[in-house]
Amino acid sequence: DKNIVLIDATNPFGGGEYLPKGRLRESINELKRADEIIITKSNYVKNDVVEMIKGRIKKYNKPILVAVFKENHFYNVKGEIFELDTIKNKNVLIFSSIANPKTFYDTVKKIGPEKIDEIKFADHHSYSEEEIEEISVESRNYDYVVTTEKDIVKVNRDIENLLVLKMEFEII
Repeated sequence: DKNIVLIDATNPFGGGEYLPKGRLRESINELKRADEIIITKSNYVKNDVVEMIKGRIKKYNKPILVAVFKENHFYNVKGEIFELDTIKNKNVLIFSSIANPKTFYDTVKKIGPEKIDEIKFADHHSYSEEEIEEISVESRNYDYVVTTEKDIVKVNRDIENLLVLKMEFEII
């Protein structure tokens, strides 16, 4: 078994606070138990942020890898694949219940829709039938509704113009 620690470059040390106040599950000093450390989402920050993170963790003398999350394509609940430019110059509603919704918003924005509106829910939110119905009704005002792979598994019905953004993790 390998102990791999992921550090999110967009919020690397959880503001120094432990859950539930911050993002840390345990002390940064526990990095000494890691076999390797991967800095994720490096493509969402400037290179000097990645270098700062490396500088802070190099004292643990562990292999440090850097990774990116890259948008690949969209798919719908039927499994049909859509190219990224499907939403280019379109009006889009996005919804998510993830820890860092800004990253999701920025990723969708980079693809080039005309307009993006957003509905944010708390991380790990369980959608009620009423909330899903509200999204479904609201979707009629948009060309597409986009969500994450994490969220689609919690939405138990098809919304006509709903697309899921497929992301890929790549070590660079």
